[in-house]
Amino acid sequence: MFQFEKMKVSDFGPCECCGDVSRRATGMVRRDGDAYAIYHVDWTTQQVARHGAEFYLLLGRFGEGTTAADKFLVALHFFIEPDTLVSWWLTLTKRQWQRIHWLVVA
Repeated sequence: MFQFEKMKVSDFGPCECCGDVSRRATGMVRRDGDAYAIYHVDWTTQQVARHGAEFYLLLGRFGEGTTAADKFLVALHFFIEPDTLVSWWLTLTKRQWQRIHWLVVA
């Protein structure tokens, strides 16, 4: 069974183009009690239809004795087009995900 643990939710902004508040949620996903993934989601409140949302999932082995080499990052940009929902999946290289300021992996 998967369990989602909210670690932190913060608001910031205002958004430069619409003036609404942006929100960031970060947490841990556990599978049968063991760490399975770290998630991070960014969106602008009241503006998901306009701006979409960014999802990042850090997957791999966690715990004592693991390193950044034991993990990989998947990014999803979710947005709404007329008459459909669209998402793009990206698998980032280690160099790309090291530039993400909120991500600290041991």
